[in-house]
Amino acid sequence: MDRTQASGYTTNAAGKRVYADKVPGQAQGTSLVAADRTATQEEIVGAIEASGQTPDPVNLAQLQAAIKVLGNAPVWSAAFAKLIGGYPNRFLVQDASSAGVFWLSTVANNLTTPGESGASWGNLFAGLATETYAAQYNPGRYLNTTVITSSQTYTVPAGVYKIRVRLQAAGGAAGGSADNTGGNGSSCASSGGAGAYVEAIFPVTPGQQIPISIGVGGVGVTGKAGGTGGATTFGPFGSFAALSCPGGLGGYAGIQTSSSAASSIPGCPGNGMPSGPNIVYAVAAAGGLPGVAVLGTAAAPPGSNSPMGAGGSGITGYNGSTSQPGGNAGGWGGGGGAHANQQAAQNAGGAGANGVGIIDEFSA
Repeated sequence: MDRTQASGYTTNAAGKRVYADKVPGQAQGTSLVAADRTATQEEIVGAIEASGQTPDPVNLAQLQAAIKVLGNAPVWSAAFAKLIGGYPNRFLVQDASSAGVFWLSTVANNLTTPGESGASWGNLFAGLATETYAAQYNPGRYLNTTVITSSQTYTVPAGVYKIRVRLQAAGGAAGGSADNTGGNGSSCASSGGAGAYVEAIFPVTPGQQIPISIGVGGVGVTGKAGGTGGATTFGPFGSFAALSCPGGLGGYAGIQTSSSAASSIPGCPGNGMPSGPNIVYAVAAAGGLPGVAVLGTAAAPPGSNSPMGAGGSGITGYNGSTSQPGGNAGGWGGGGGAHANQQAAQNAGGAGANGVGIIDEFSA
């Protein structure tokens, strides 16, 4: 089909041939020739028939239905191929007799029959695995995630041949504040550090037993430095050495500071990087934050955040305040929040959060 070439046509601003109205005494107008009308009719009816419908003079929705059908991969038809002069290159059709089989034309003006010897069609899914086959043999297929929150022996489940291990070590506790009940002083401790984090990938076999140790969060001690968080480890097993994450260090204790002076308690340092085989990502154990007491007012910092958990909240002490412990860390691996007081009894820093082991299991 093409634009009209009937006598009296005109061109629009884009240079395309279009119909023109007849204006008596001024313009001839475009003749309504049979070729134009026949072309329009055959284009529309051809699409209707190609979609599998029988032309119906009463049904005015057949073209719309044809567009919906032909917009999907149509069933291959020799009659339709002949009607359009052959299927175009890279045109997709369904097999005429086998459901779920699709063919992709490899040449233009394709009049050959899909599946026949020498036909210019490619089987779209040839060589690809079926859903059943893929479910059994597809490498890297995710199966399950196991979350381990206490030390135990991990047994590799049936069908699992590869695992991604994510370990979070425990956080350290914050330091405790000094006693200030005998004067107008204040005290502030530093917060606990966060535990290290690591990810590693290992080949395994079903039934294999692997020890995993989950670090316990550091414990706050009244008036003293906080306890260090425990390491989280996986292995050793087979030919692999243990994968290990160090825990966060404990924060330092506060000291008595008069209301006319200032003191600063440094944050504890970090505690090093994870170690072991097959590591793909690692984060060092973070240090704690410093605490400050100035002119009778003390402000203790929150604990350090880990990749898998927030640190505990800090405590700010004002004149006449009561003594409260620092906030315990939330999530996994965060450091404890430090404690501060003014004219109050010594107290403990917040506890660090426990560690965790997360194992993602794959079919191969």
